[in-house]
Amino acid sequence: MIVLPFLSLLLILPLVVEPQTIHIGALVESDSPEARILDYVVEYVNRRNDLLPGFYLRMRYPQLGDVHDNLVYEALHMVEKGVSVMIPGLRAPDILVLHRLLSPKGLTLIVPFETSDELAGRNFLIQMNTPIHVLNKAICESVRHFNWTRISVLAADGPWSRYIQGLWSSCMHEGVTIATLQKHAIPSRPHLIDVQAELRFLKRASARVIVLVTDMTYAPRILSAAYESGLLEAGYAWVIVDIHERFADMYEHSIPAGFPPYLRGLLVLRPLTSEGNLLREFQREWIPRNIETSPVASLYSDAVLLFSYALHELDVDGLPFSEFKARWAAFHEESDDTLSKQIDLLGSQKWEDGEALVQYMLKQRFNGVSREIKFNSDKTVFDERFGLFNVADGKASSGGYSDFEQIGLAKIGFWESKTGMHIYKTATITWPSNLNRTPSDKPVTLKGKHFRIVTIESPPFVMINDGPGVTGNARYVGFLPEMLKKLSGTLGFTYQLYEVGDGMWGGLDQETGKWTGVIGDVVSGKAHFSLADLAVTSARDEAVRFSQSYFRSGMSLAMRIEDSQKEMFYWMSPLGWKVWGAVILFGLICAVSMSSYSKLSPFGYYGRYCAAPHSESTDNSEEGKNRFNFKNCLWFIVSSFFQQGPDNGSPTCISGRIVASAWWVFCLLIIIMYTANLTANLTVSNMKRPIESLESLAEQSEYQFGSVKGSSYENIFGSSKLQIYQDLARKMIWLNSSIEAYDKMLSDKFVFIWDSPQIDYNQASYDCSFTRVGAEFGYSPYALAFPKNNDTMDHVVDLIDREILYMLEVSELKKGFEAWLSNSQCERAMGGPKDALDTKDLKGVFVVMLTMLSLSFLTFIGEVIFAAYLDKRENKDISMAEAVRARWAQTVTAMAKDQDISLLPKEEEEEKQGPITPETFLERLKKVREYSQEKRRQVQMPPSA
Repeated sequence: MIVLPFLSLLLILPLVVEPQTIHIGALVESDSPEARILDYVVEYVNRRNDLLPGFYLRMRYPQLGDVHDNLVYEALHMVEKGVSVMIPGLRAPDILVLHRLLSPKGLTLIVPFETSDELAGRNFLIQMNTPIHVLNKAICESVRHFNWTRISVLAADGPWSRYIQGLWSSCMHEGVTIATLQKHAIPSRPHLIDVQAELRFLKRASARVIVLVTDMTYAPRILSAAYESGLLEAGYAWVIVDIHERFADMYEHSIPAGFPPYLRGLLVLRPLTSEGNLLREFQREWIPRNIETSPVASLYSDAVLLFSYALHELDVDGLPFSEFKARWAAFHEESDDTLSKQIDLLGSQKWEDGEALVQYMLKQRFNGVSREIKFNSDKTVFDERFGLFNVADGKASSGGYSDFEQIGLAKIGFWESKTGMHIYKTATITWPSNLNRTPSDKPVTLKGKHFRIVTIESPPFVMINDGPGVTGNARYVGFLPEMLKKLSGTLGFTYQLYEVGDGMWGGLDQETGKWTGVIGDVVSGKAHFSLADLAVTSARDEAVRFSQSYFRSGMSLAMRIEDSQKEMFYWMSPLGWKVWGAVILFGLICAVSMSSYSKLSPFGYYGRYCAAPHSESTDNSEEGKNRFNFKNCLWFIVSSFFQQGPDNGSPTCISGRIVASAWWVFCLLIIIMYTANLTANLTVSNMKRPIESLESLAEQSEYQFGSVKGSSYENIFGSSKLQIYQDLARKMIWLNSSIEAYDKMLSDKFVFIWDSPQIDYNQASYDCSFTRVGAEFGYSPYALAFPKNNDTMDHVVDLIDREILYMLEVSELKKGFEAWLSNSQCERAMGGPKDALDTKDLKGVFVVMLTMLSLSFLTFIGEVIFAAYLDKRENKDISMAEAVRARWAQTVTAMAKDQDISLLPKEEEEEKQGPITPETFLERLKKVREYSQEKRRQVQMPPSA
């Protein structure tokens, strides 16, 4: 009975024994997405009893926060804890440091994501991702498959530039030339990216196939800028290298409702690292764990599976898990246990089973999460595969090979490292601008080409110099010949210019049905293309193919300048009548103020005379007291206004001087504004303008009007549906040339309807005797004309369009045209005479004047108070208020009676008794008056014999 329970215990004991643990080190942060991926795949392995029975995988993560700053410490700490393999989520430089530390001990690194070629072929290091040299080979062979031999490359700078390190040599091996390689900076946020400079270089490079290697979050704005620059027009091809399979990040809106036009027609080359047999099973578990399906998730999962499958094979081939674990434990015990001693790990023992483990991992072949895993001799995955996709309006191609319909990708083929590129036979490829044929990769140069070019004289666009010794192309000068020289220099072609025979730009002859002029020569093939200021019209566009527009101009009305008779008092027109009235008003105010202050202020001429009538100073004489009466002050105002200077001196009191200063400032500002306005009125041409617009032109009958036969104006006015154009067309006169039109305009009452820049330029040739009137209207683009539906010339047009667009972007054409237009010395009269200044225009002047007048009044009050203070200081028996009243009474009494008064003579000062009051002051006035009269009689009596 006792034996049965014991036997039962023996049977149950193996079931409760804790499985032995095998540690895997992961140099990623424990709370990172990579850690969640690793935790799940370890859980998956531990659930499978057929894989590692009796053993338990466990992940170990760094103890400290920053793996990069504590790399050596964390690695040795994991070794101390018994990890047998490490999965570093690091860049190549850190991985190499780790490899130099651990490989001598026989510890293996499984690198899931890093692609650097520096890691390939190293012992105890296995790369799970596609190496860079394989990526470069895939790019170049994919390009060569379409018979392209010249490409341009635009790549992100910084860490991304490592992906194109070997691109030059790889493409050269495939016979593909890289015309230019541009690197763009990576800003902190995608919307801050600026690639305009790089795109300009791409446009000037001799290639139409552009390979973009960048983060997909920056790609939309790069492609949008390229679209606006014309780099996604028909004839261009773009290959987007989606290294991290993040093409969905390109979209800012849902598909297909917000499908961006700049994505249509792209080729996308991306690694096929998310097509393994286990992907669907893992995805079902990843979704509730918030794990995103990505190359990172697939490659990290396969790294753990690789280690697990290798351990399983070791067990099957004679190295059981128990012995593997025991040998690893023995090796670990023989090594120093302290981290400080493990720094010298390179010189200690080597784990003998480490070599066997890495060899078993390299022998594995299984279909994992990312793809089928099999290794080359350089320890990289065997026969890497890339998928080639096409973007076509967010829908799969007719081949139906796409699993990416929701993000606009249609799989059209694949590339394998052993067999190269394969395009599905039923695949349909859409190119930029919906081009249905593969873009040609012809050299973007016209070297060796010679063109016969028709032109027409039309200053400042084309002018003919028939001077002595001037022949050939040198006869043609102006804006367009200069532009043609630059195009010839850039593209390498030669040319011969000739002048059109009939002197017309080109119109459709209704009788013969043939085109005349410049257009006719291009249509007939007499000229390869045109060099003229041809306006693009719908009728002409049906006959020829126009280039990129190089200029945009409007039409204007030109008419002879007729001087108007000036009015008799035109010199008063610069100032409005209100301003003239304000000048007179302020002059009177200033005259009254100065005369009042001169009499009322103790320091004015009158006040000083009252204070000291017997002084020898001229200012204190009887004549001096009236120096600044109202009559003299008014003369002071007038003479100051005309800047002649007054002959009666200046005010002596501060309040009066402030008024004088205010008036001088006022006069200065008024005279400056008057002079400027009068100058503007005299220099601006005052022409009679009975016509200011098309409407006024149509309504009048005094002036005839018209344009040049065979120009675009015949089509514009003849076929327009605008009523005003139809009304004008019935009355227009069609002349044979612009010279005939200018002559008729100057001799008759004739309004010439013509291009604005030509009118401006020709003004100088006719002594500035005519000008433009009214506003510009009917804007039209100017372009070069080429034969239509001509395959040979289509390529020429594309190249010239590119160069013209580049010159427009860098403002080269604008500067060139302005340089030629500046030869005209006439300044266009933009309007009639300058409007007269109104009071609101001089509001500031009036405010200054009123402020200074107010200040002068306050100063006058201060002067009275200061004089009273001096009186009080001499007679301390009176109060300040009594002194002020006495001073005021003295001045007012003198003004009322017009009598000379002063303080008592010095000899009588001592007789003053009692405080001074207005009453006592008046009594003293009688004594002063009697004293003054006596003195005056003494002065007037003749001397005795």
